[in-house]
Amino acid sequence: MADQVVLVEKTEGVAILTLNRPEQLNAMNAQLNAELREAVARMSADDEVGCIVITGAGKRAFSAGGDIHEQREDDRRYTPPFARAGATRSAPAPSPPSA
Repeated sequence: MADQVVLVEKTEGVAILTLNRPEQLNAMNAQLNAELREAVARMSADDEVGCIVITGAGKRAFSAGGDIHEQREDDRRYTPPFARAGATRSAPAPSPPSA
């Protein structure tokens, strides 16, 4: 199993969830998404927690957003070849109606 990408700590009624992929600027991939959802659900159900703080590890970014490298692999895996080929061609724009 890959390393844990969401670190959880509780202190004085506050749950701190840390996105832990600093080398990838904490970009959201499937594992990070699943772990974050699970951690938020678990901390929301904890009666000792009154506040959830989400932060990012590293000094460069809280989160870069979606992990484009994983998204590119998903596109290759799940997009049918005919759709990939069509996406690289541009169709001529229709002419505007004449007045």
